[in-house]
Amino acid sequence: NGEDIGAEIESIIEMAEALINFDNKVAYNEFISKIEQMGYSEKDVKTKNRKSEYMELRRLACYVLTEKCTLMAAAQLLGYTNHTTVWNNRKRFEELLSIGDPVACRLASEFI
Repeated sequence: NGEDIGAEIESIIEMAEALINFDNKVAYNEFISKIEQMGYSEKDVKTKNRKSEYMELRRLACYVLTEKCTLMAAAQLLGYTNHTTVWNNRKRFEELLSIGDPVACRLASEFI
């Protein structure tokens, strides 16, 4: 009947959301693992420090995570209050790469 179908649909939606959240966390953990190999930590990504190296690391995080996650999911994983910070960081990282910024280029080449 209609109630059973509604309950099944809700269950399917919950399972799909759980899979998406899992995939997002996997992408985040892969990113953290990779930057740890570069000598950084998760704390370095989430610091409010405005030194260029840390700012570019946060921008790299936004750039990489939005390849695998939505803007909102990346924002949640990185502890931002909304997706616009992720969007702006990604856009700025792309700009810095295009002009050959040494810090951004070094981080990108080490990450790849």
